[in-house]
Amino acid sequence: MKKREVPKPKREKEFWLILIFIAALAFRLFFALRTSGFTGDDSYFNLRQIESIKKSGMPILHDNLSYSGRTFAFLPGMHYLLAGISFIFSRFISNEILFKIVLNFFAATAAIIAYMIIFELSHNRNAGLVAAFATAFSPIFLNSTINSISTFSISIPLNLLLVYFFIKSEYDMRAVTRFMAVLILASFTDSLVMILLIGIIFYILMISTEDMPESPSRLELVIFSIIFVFWVNFIVFKSAFLAHGVGMIWRNIPSAISSQYFFRINIINIIYRINVIPFIAGIYVLYNYTIREKKKNIYIFAGIIFVLLMMLWLKLVEFWIGLMLISIFFALLLGYFYHSLSSYLAKTKIAGKLEGIAAVFISLLIVSTVASAWQYANSASADSLSQNQEEALNFLAEVQSEEAVISAPESGMLIEYFSKKKTVMDSEFLMIPNINERYADIKTLYQTPYETKALEIMDKYDADIIYLSDTEREEFSIISLKFVGDEKCFELLYNNSVMIYRKLCRLGTAG
Repeated sequence: MKKREVPKPKREKEFWLILIFIAALAFRLFFALRTSGFTGDDSYFNLRQIESIKKSGMPILHDNLSYSGRTFAFLPGMHYLLAGISFIFSRFISNEILFKIVLNFFAATAAIIAYMIIFELSHNRNAGLVAAFATAFSPIFLNSTINSISTFSISIPLNLLLVYFFIKSEYDMRAVTRFMAVLILASFTDSLVMILLIGIIFYILMISTEDMPESPSRLELVIFSIIFVFWVNFIVFKSAFLAHGVGMIWRNIPSAISSQYFFRINIINIIYRINVIPFIAGIYVLYNYTIREKKKNIYIFAGIIFVLLMMLWLKLVEFWIGLMLISIFFALLLGYFYHSLSSYLAKTKIAGKLEGIAAVFISLLIVSTVASAWQYANSASADSLSQNQEEALNFLAEVQSEEAVISAPESGMLIEYFSKKKTVMDSEFLMIPNINERYADIKTLYQTPYETKALEIMDKYDADIIYLSDTEREEFSIISLKFVGDEKCFELLYNNSVMIYRKLCRLGTAG
């Protein structure tokens, strides 16, 4: 395999790349450190797992709190990494601040890897910088990672590294070894790598129809990677697969709320959330270099984006996850579009005005991207755990109770983390039987005006505490509980935006 010479980046461009990375990290930390809490209940599930690993060396696989007792199945790579980092640095800084800094640092490296990918394909440093900027400030990527303990902060850069090493593996055998090393890390972080590999399979199918040969070594690399990743996921999720079959793909989400996770594809909605400039540029590159000029490596992006769109259409991937990945690959295509546009203009009569045109293009990109990024980042920060919620959860920790707490699924993991109390339901639905019945019962409890019905449901799930926050109000379209008028049966323990009630009687003694 003959090694291809690739120009080395100039120091001036390295300076701009570092500046983009620092700007992205500073932007992220500005919003992340505005609040002490995290966004999303899954952040607190991950916190529990990290703390368990730090304490005992093992994650929580059998939990007595979630659903009042259940088994978890998840990939623990990120949790072990953060537990190790916490073990070293937590004596100097709180875990909350430490994890925000570390995870945003990892997420910001996606910009550097985006630069490497586009520079590898185009040998155009400015194109690489455009891709780096668009990736760093991808609004949906920011929203999903800026204030969350999320595997995406690590898995997105790892998956971009896989794309980079796969491209290089065509002429550099060292890239194959590096691809495998990154694949192992990505496989134990989350399951996004499966989508990437399926996209590469479609890339191989597409180039085969165009009579573009793929090297046997790369075919073997893809086949081995698929077998390895599916084997890892089968081992980890075997119990979930046996419990749900193919339905495991939909995470056993209650049918009543599945529309919150899986949306219908709306092209206008996709364009708006990706940003108009990257979308138009990406469509042009995909059309021009897969239909007209047929550049082999562009088919890699086409294969991955096609798989993501199909999975969104078939509701095989959650809407926000699929859209986040699509937005990042369109950011890469935007960089290649800049290379294509500048190469074309350099051959025309306006070549002397190329710098001015580039300045206008980049200015439009910066204005449109940063404005959208600011909106999404501010939303992620605003949706973090509020001080009122944290105070209520800390109060709940002091309440003496051996039974479970009833709440909306999105409050369950917060209750488990802060109060260390059993819950009737949280948002980790895998391997929970009769999930639709359980959710329907909880919805009925919050909406019913009848005390007897509420007591029946609470007795059914051995619950004696009701948690009512804005999450429950929004989830169940209520303002308050209608059945709690009898103080002999329901005691209001806490009332400060969040309301906490204790059940004092059972169905046979009510009234």
